[in-house]
Amino acid sequence: MKRNFVELYESAMQRYTLGGFLAGDLVTFKEGALKDPWFKDKGTNTVEKIKNMMNSGLNLRVSAIKNIYPSVYGAGNTDYNGDQVNLDITSEIAPGKYMDFITIPSRLVEPKSTYPNLPDVPEVFKKDDPSKKVHIKPKKIKDENQEVPFFSPGQTRLSDVGNKKLSKGDRELLNTNVKIPSLPAVGNADPASYTAKYLP
Repeated sequence: MKRNFVELYESAMQRYTLGGFLAGDLVTFKEGALKDPWFKDKGTNTVEKIKNMMNSGLNLRVSAIKNIYPSVYGAGNTDYNGDQVNLDITSEIAPGKYMDFITIPSRLVEPKSTYPNLPDVPEVFKKDDPSKKVHIKPKKIKDENQEVPFFSPGQTRLSDVGNKKLSKGDRELLNTNVKIPSLPAVGNADPASYTAKYLP
């Protein structure tokens, strides 16, 4: 008979039954980690990769936790949990984007807690104030009439207003009230009388 239950392993697989780590943890290398005997039989490429990760300034995360003992049922098997584990660590080059996966003993790193906040943004992603790198020397803006005619901002404000030449026209607010010439509607019927015909 098929059971409608899902087996949960949280009671067995937790932080302190996996060497003190969980997948997704932020970690930092311990001081003097490169002097660990684990590096003695490792190739120069592995050592250089770890040095680059240490000096990159990026956040390092635990990607996977591997038991040092064989696990015949895969990563979810709880038969061989213990305090001696290997970690897959990776560099976080963007939130949720990882690169440079490498397996190391858990004794080389320690967890870095930022709870309840999000992890700090690495300094390598922070840019200096753009105003410090400006190469343009500021200068006082000239009046439109003093600008070079071809590049003058007033060039786009000129038009033919009926005198067959480019003129400024009436396009500026002079901060004064202007009386707009107008005439009453002479000879037209009272609008109310029209409305009364279809709205009795």
